[in-house]
Amino acid sequence: MPTTHPFFLRRSTFAFLLMGLGLLADASESNTPLTPEAIKPACLAPLKTERVSIERVTDGDTVVLTDNRRVRLIGINAAELNEPNKQLRQAAVQATDELVRLLPKGESLVLYFGAEKFDRHGRTLAHVTRESDGLAVAQLLVSMGLAVQTTVAPTTQCTNHFASIEAKARANNLGLWKLHDLWQVDARNLTTKNLGFKFVTGTVTSVNIGKRFSEVYLDDTLRILVRPPLAKQLPLESYQGQRLEIRGWLSHRKQQVFLWAQHAANLRVLDD
Repeated sequence: MPTTHPFFLRRSTFAFLLMGLGLLADASESNTPLTPEAIKPACLAPLKTERVSIERVTDGDTVVLTDNRRVRLIGINAAELNEPNKQLRQAAVQATDELVRLLPKGESLVLYFGAEKFDRHGRTLAHVTRESDGLAVAQLLVSMGLAVQTTVAPTTQCTNHFASIEAKARANNLGLWKLHDLWQVDARNLTTKNLGFKFVTGTVTSVNIGKRFSEVYLDDTLRILVRPPLAKQLPLESYQGQRLEIRGWLSHRKQQVFLWAQHAANLRVLDD
């Protein structure tokens, strides 16, 4: 089994398809269980807040407020609505529908802000809870397997909480975890066409420790860049020859595919 170091239908008309794929949660759409771990987790307490109202949901990890701000939920990634793969696309619609159900138009929310307030697309970054009952919607989506934990440094306050919730969903093969093979890529098969969020597995073929950043190569194909603060937390040199799974957003430069390692929770050492 993998070991984790402490350190991802048109609405109701596709419901029957999702049931056939085993994607629907055990609870019916009207009574999704509000698990204790998704009720205003302690990691949110130190963060600055703002009270707002929702206008609409755009996908499984983004909402629009009544003041027209777009908010990207911190700590998670859901499948994309334009996914070329039909099953992943259906999973994206399910995540979107669940978020619509949880956050109807006009619902009062509390935003909790992390270390960065905006992403590179200009969206506001926030943990989102319902004001009425403290429900942290991102955590609930992860617990249902409708989204995966995805940390982007330096906003890491709730990473361990997300990772704990995800571990249960993964162990129970919920939602997206049934489709893991569809969004996991073997490093040996990577090309510059493999962009966006992926889980990549491969064998570490070289490790270079540097001052500005360190490098870990999977199968001499994927270049993983590690900033010094994270490099100090990880036993990078011991990874030589081991199989890893890493999640993140793939990019490329001069025909070299790379990603930045953001947090130890985004990396797993795989047993043989």
